[in-house]
Amino acid sequence: MMDTSGDTLLEEDVVISLRETLLPLVSIITLNLIEAAVLLHCLAEKDENQTR
Repeated sequence: MMDTSGDTLLEEDVVISLRETLLPLVSIITLNLIEAAVLLHCLAEKDENQTR
């Protein structure tokens, strides 16, 4: 969904579709912090201890 520089790789309608249709069907999903923030509609705070 997001590249390492923070640029969006998917259109907003695709993200909405993922959030509303696909995610409710899965048990486990592995995202990076930026992708999780996009799906949860929140800002990802940068913690220097977590980013390397």
